[in-house]
Amino acid sequence: MKPSIVPPKIVYYPWILLFSFCTIQCNDKMVVAGGNELSSIDIVAFPNSGRIEQQTMNGAGIVNVDMGSELMFSGIASNPGGVKTFSVEVSQNGSSLYSAKTENIPNASNKVNNPTRILGTNGSGGAGSQPMTVTNLSAPVEVSTTAAGFGTNTNSFKVTYVPVDPNQRGKDQQIKVTLHRQITSNLYTAEFPETPFSGKITGISNPGSAELIFLKKGQSPANCNAINNPAALVILAVGSQVFPADIDALFGPSHTLPVTFMACTNPAAGSSPLTVDVLVTFHVN
Repeated sequence: MKPSIVPPKIVYYPWILLFSFCTIQCNDKMVVAGGNELSSIDIVAFPNSGRIEQQTMNGAGIVNVDMGSELMFSGIASNPGGVKTFSVEVSQNGSSLYSAKTENIPNASNKVNNPTRILGTNGSGGAGSQPMTVTNLSAPVEVSTTAAGFGTNTNSFKVTYVPVDPNQRGKDQQIKVTLHRQITSNLYTAEFPETPFSGKITGISNPGSAELIFLKKGQSPANCNAINNPAALVILAVGSQVFPADIDALFGPSHTLPVTFMACTNPAAGSSPLTVDVLVTFHVN
């Protein structure tokens, strides 16, 4: 009887897959260094575990990630006239976790390879083969990046990866938000959420004892005294809630968080309290 042969188990490490992809499929080419076009940048967050809202970001933004996830970061920069310098820094709680920077030097024909990739760090501030991985994500991670071409234009942005409870995704939730009165004014403001995450605002209601006058997007606080101007204001009576069209007017049609609340009390009501509360309905992406 012949012994049974068990085939070896193949483990696909994301780091190896990433190198293989760029070795086989990436369309690298040599370009003449020069010009003044803005470099494009893609920051990639590969989830070794957990779910991520969006893996690739080409501009500033907030990305939700399942609490406890493990992410591996990399970047790619491209420019028709070549990328001169490219950097990626990963930080958390105000401390730098990884830093990687690379520079392209033109060859004798004044050409450089395009695009330019940072797949890891060398541990000393340069690009290298050590993965830039954050494990057990429990606090926001910021990835800052900059790419400069051989002209004067530079592209820089920051992406914040925020851990969220996966059980809260896509569900309407409600929270009390306190607006604070500005000095010598009847204007009240608040930022929501205090710790940014990716989501949408879906409703506002007034649980207090005074009418609130919300300023529409782009309106000046001077309109707090123009209570008869519906083009500038949304009036929220006691015990009522705003309509979807009013949310569009207050924060734009996307309803994207974070948002800034700007509300006033009716000048005819007399003295204004130091704070007012609203109930905010929202959901997490």
